[in-house]
Amino acid sequence: MRKLASFYDLDKEAAWLGRLAEEGWAFRSRGLLGYDFDKADAGRRVYRIDYRVFRTLADFDDYVLLFHDAGWRHVWGSKSSGFQYFEAVGDDPADDIFSDTASRASRYRAIALHTLPLLAGSLCLAVSAAFNGGVDLAAMADPRSLYFTPGLWERAGIPFVAGFLLETPFVLMRSFWWVLAFACLGISAFSQIMLFKLSRKAG
Repeated sequence: MRKLASFYDLDKEAAWLGRLAEEGWAFRSRGLLGYDFDKADAGRRVYRIDYRVFRTLADFDDYVLLFHDAGWRHVWGSKSSGFQYFEAVGDDPADDIFSDTASRASRYRAIALHTLPLLAGSLCLAVSAAFNGGVDLAAMADPRSLYFTPGLWERAGIPFVAGFLLETPFVLMRSFWWVLAFACLGISAFSQIMLFKLSRKAG
């Protein structure tokens, strides 16, 4: 089964995986298009999520082995994936994979650091679009001006809907790059703010 979901809070994500396990769905993997689950016996499963990127495969293997010895099975993740998913196994696993609040908070700082280039790139793209005439400030204040069909906004009912739907793809093509630039900038900035708040909360 595949489920679409998105989380900033890794503890809430782990709790969500645990609830699905109680419904009989064991977490298998995650990707850009969501989470994959295998049908399993319904029951309690405890998950924890870390964020680490490793320089060598040997470092990654040592990391996985360290947690395995503490009673945590590595479910999903790779040397360069960043996100690492663990499931408690055995009769007496360690209470948590984090030894203190500082290590718990460091996950969010690591994610913020690795996604910072996206924010910088989005900012450069937005600034470039603004200073090179790619941004129509009047259109940002009045998006209706992007529609060139005469009398479109005086229409009503089916004629309006038909005209609006017909021209909208062309409007999107004309404004695509600056809309994309500012959308990426907004999402990146929001993500950095959320990660900062979660880091403060965890620490």
